[in-house]
Amino acid sequence: MVGESDVGKTTLIKMFLNGQVDSLKKDWTDVCNDFQTVIPIEMENGQKNRVKSSLWDTAGTEEFKSIAGMYYRDAHAAIIVYSIDNKHSFEKVNYWESQVNDYCPPGILKVLVGNKSDMENDRKVKPEDGQERASDSMLFYETSAQTSYESV
Repeated sequence: MVGESDVGKTTLIKMFLNGQVDSLKKDWTDVCNDFQTVIPIEMENGQKNRVKSSLWDTAGTEEFKSIAGMYYRDAHAAIIVYSIDNKHSFEKVNYWESQVNDYCPPGILKVLVGNKSDMENDRKVKPEDGQERASDSMLFYETSAQTSYESV
């Protein structure tokens, strides 16, 4: 999971894994957090399997951008996150997609996520802009790690 600082990457992962988030904002300074879990997956034939997953949450701060690429190598999917209330984070999506393209295996699944949809009154990025940016190269979703657990 990649994106600029303060777009909610860690909160999205915690909501996905635990169904809740910490009420106090923490200042994350780690280069990369590795959240490991087992995810139940229902196959097309109805059979249920459990898949071990490792979710890498990379730091979006400038000092860590140069080394974050080493965490992308064996990825099977990349989630690029921006905050709907932060135009700059959306403008940096091109940078993050180029990092994914440069360091991840070819043909990797890419997902663009507009986070913080609970901040509708402060919205700076329209859903149509996110959808247009994702176009043919990525899947697109908007969500809120704070309020929309079902869509995370």
